[in-house]
Amino acid sequence: TGGASPAAARYMKERLEELLPDGDSGVMENALAFLDRSRETVKARLPEKRRGVFFRALLDRCLEEGRALSETELEQMLEEAAKDE
Repeated sequence: TGGASPAAARYMKERLEELLPDGDSGVMENALAFLDRSRETVKARLPEKRRGVFFRALLDRCLEEGRALSETELEQMLEEAAKDE
């Protein structure tokens, strides 16, 4: 919320934690850290119009796996995304 509504931010955090396996917010924190580390690589490899969908797919995959992806897994996903262009 960018500080505009701490109550809304708490609510969203609680809702997200309910969606995670066993309410494990560490999974989300690791996934977000992975997305942050991957941002420059993705920006260099994919056009802007494709990045939003790709980052959502990365987040979904991290949450499904319950962990951050490896560099090899990121590379595989980038190769697949490039084929779809």
